[in-house]
Amino acid sequence: MATTFRAWRRPMMLASLVLGIAACGGERTTAFDSPATRASGSASMVLESAAFADGGGIPLRHGDYGDGVSPALSWTPVPGAAGYALLMEDPDADRPQPYVHWVAWNIPADAASLPEGLAGAARLESPAGMQQGVNDRGGVGYFGPRPPEGSGVHHYQLQLFALDTRLDLADDADRAALVDAMRGHVLAKARLVGTHAAPGDTASR
Repeated sequence: MATTFRAWRRPMMLASLVLGIAACGGERTTAFDSPATRASGSASMVLESAAFADGGGIPLRHGDYGDGVSPALSWTPVPGAAGYALLMEDPDADRPQPYVHWVAWNIPADAASLPEGLAGAARLESPAGMQQGVNDRGGVGYFGPRPPEGSGVHHYQLQLFALDTRLDLADDADRAALVDAMRGHVLAKARLVGTHAAPGDTASR
């Protein structure tokens, strides 16, 4: 009888372990892959930067070991979009959730680019109406890549979302608040990945 119980309990324990691992992996999911940001439309969108190619190295100028200025971005406009939201996350950070480097929303519907070096302010005059939230360093706006020394190359994901509405969020909104507000309003989305490492580590720049 005891043998039968142990035989039954073992697969149950293995199943629980698999579910636990899956749950931990889910916590590391970037906003782009979250069910909350599933696109409802069929429009396609491409996000690019003049500073680096998709999968290429983010220049030191845009990292926090360097000048820490935000990179210039451009994208294909989405018909019917009321505005755009932007997130930058590092899923390679040594923590359960990706490290958030940039939170922005209400980028105007008629905008198809952002210039280099945006100010670290909650509300911007250019582009008019754009708002920036709190990053995981506790600051407002863009916080450049700064992976710890010895941690190797990190992959920074810039994620742009075309929305069917403008968002009413507080100036101190964070990534969680933005993702929740975007739920059910995403028309299309695009992602641009750049790599970066500490100056002493190996990375393509």
